[in-house]
Amino acid sequence: MVARKRMFCSDITESDRFLDLPAKSQALYFHLCMRSDNDGFVDTKSVLRSVRRTERYLEPLIRAGFIIRFPSGVVCIVDWWIHNAQPKWEYAVTVHMDELLQLEVSETGRYFIPNRQKQPEQAAGR
Repeated sequence: MVARKRMFCSDITESDRFLDLPAKSQALYFHLCMRSDNDGFVDTKSVLRSVRRTERYLEPLIRAGFIIRFPSGVVCIVDWWIHNAQPKWEYAVTVHMDELLQLEVSETGRYFIPNRQKQPEQAAGR
């Protein structure tokens, strides 16, 4: 289930790291967030098709640590819980459980893949 409302944290979207991205990748990030489920997961094919973009626009988001891509074609919005805190009565569990079970949430609310050399906070220079 996709919610009809989303929030964005300006600490993320106004950061130098985000603003250094190409404008088309920045716009794609907002579309991915808007179409994500309540856990921050979204299948990219329909989003890319609807905004007339190719997968190459995902690459800067992956390199900068804003999304995690899975072999299934699903991406996870790394800063999902920083952007969106949802009341329990609105929350519906993701259908992308295989991908969710591969991730953990850091103390700062960012998704990361455990056992990688660097967590997103370290990769971002925090």
